[in-house]
Amino acid sequence: MTNQPVLQICHGYKGPFVHICRQYADALKPARVTTVFLSGPEDASIAAQIEGEVIFLNYSSRELSGLKLASLRDLRKICGAESYDFVVAHRYKAIYLACLLDRQFAFRQLLGIAHEHKLLNRLSRRLFIGIFGKKMVLAGVSKSVASDLEVELMKVKAVNPVIVLPNIIDRNDFQILSKLEARQRLGLHPDDFIVGSIGRLVKKKNFSLLLQAFATSSQELGRLVIIGEGPEREMLESLKSELGLDNKLKLLGYVSDAANLVSAFDVFVLSSGEAEAFGIVLLEAMQAKVPVISTNAPGPAEVVADAGLVFENGSVEELANKLIYIKTCSVDDREVLGRLGAERVAAVYSTQHLTNALIENFDIKVL
Repeated sequence: MTNQPVLQICHGYKGPFVHICRQYADALKPARVTTVFLSGPEDASIAAQIEGEVIFLNYSSRELSGLKLASLRDLRKICGAESYDFVVAHRYKAIYLACLLDRQFAFRQLLGIAHEHKLLNRLSRRLFIGIFGKKMVLAGVSKSVASDLEVELMKVKAVNPVIVLPNIIDRNDFQILSKLEARQRLGLHPDDFIVGSIGRLVKKKNFSLLLQAFATSSQELGRLVIIGEGPEREMLESLKSELGLDNKLKLLGYVSDAANLVSAFDVFVLSSGEAEAFGIVLLEAMQAKVPVISTNAPGPAEVVADAGLVFENGSVEELANKLIYIKTCSVDDREVLGRLGAERVAAVYSTQHLTNALIENFDIKVL
């Protein structure tokens, strides 16, 4: 696809999506990728992170509900100015718009990426793909998401190909600080044993399970630190007092460069339930050579494989036991786990891995 134009459509750039869009633009080089964010105001710092032209449509959630006629009109203007060969759409709203655009512009190839489970859990969505999206290849970010897509498509006898395209991570995107520097930034004691996690304070992340496991452990586990903000903060603050963790737990709120500071932790924990489709924070911790403990929910367990510790999803006791093990094992053993994680990221979740997967599934030529 030498210099061939590619259109990338994404709902917005919040959370991991600026990184995800950058990674696809990088993986598709030397194609000329135009990235369109349907929501979010224009931001030069965001645009500077992504190769190629970046367009901000800045629609509100209300404007992106229903038929999305205004955004469709804007996208038609963008497509009318360039003959796009390949369209990559992230999440359902972008997939919906890509399918409608294809009826007018007849793109050669379409890729729709599901970043969560239940993308097609509504009958209307399944029927829409079956009727208007027959050309589209659908991808899940994990095997469990891809399997979910296949099950839903079968309900309406849709025959779209379904593949797995995991999220990736590029070490050049990060400037991971030393443990001491990271702890200074976060206001943590240099000598404490730190159990850490990062994520929005929402039900899906199941941070209450982590608090309970930490509090009920039969051994001293040091300090617990959670980076992130969200609607469950008040509940977690209350649970913190209820469990007697007032002097043990720090809820640090949102930190813009948290991925560079994960090195502050002695162990990283992902406590999410089965709603977690992937767990990109696991990659960030593994890349920083921090040993990880993860739920065995399908998406996260697939990421960790044998490069970390897993516990039975929802089990306070099992998580507590894994925390005790990582706290009491030798520093050398923790370093071995950290190296295994970093090696797995390099082998499976690199830009080259995504490039290879795109070459395998689409008629493209990249560097």
